[in-house]
Amino acid sequence: MDRIKGMVKDLVEMSYMAKFNEKTSCRFTVTVDWEDNRRLEYVTKKLGMSKSNFFGSVIKTLLAEFEAELSITTTTEKVADYWSWVNSNDPVPDFSDDIGNVKLTVADKNGTREVDMKGGDID
Repeated sequence: MDRIKGMVKDLVEMSYMAKFNEKTSCRFTVTVDWEDNRRLEYVTKKLGMSKSNFFGSVIKTLLAEFEAELSITTTTEKVADYWSWVNSNDPVPDFSDDIGNVKLTVADKNGTREVDMKGGDID
């Protein structure tokens, strides 16, 4: 929950910056159900943000969390290779041999457990 509180604080402080990032933005579509859309409308109104800017900020925060969890940004050589790729026009590397081999630790109301990339619990 502290992570979410920190993210909300960051979103409030950085909401004004979204308009400066328009020239480098990429657009894609996200589909949510009606109830989640209503919740999103309420939260973004409270934060004084558009839904688009909110999702952009949430995605940026989640990407940083996943990069750390996948150890992409924790070793010097991986960081250099990763950011070199991010700033290039090279195609996405082929990870077909790695799919399903990535394990994440998830904490929820039932405790902590490991899940694979496909979302299944690891026994």
